[in-house]
Amino acid sequence: MAKLSSPWCDEPLMSPCTKHNYKYAAKHYKFNGRYFRALCNYMKYKTLSG
Repeated sequence: MAKLSSPWCDEPLMSPCTKHNYKYAAKHYKFNGRYFRALCNYMKYKTLSG
């Protein structure tokens, strides 16, 4: 993971807060095989898109 070799390795990752962040997070989780997390983020994205 690239975060471990960066100068910010001790900082927590940002949580999604806008609809675009939720969509990006859903795509990221799907790509990494974490389908339940992807679905949760996609549902939040669709809720905010409204």
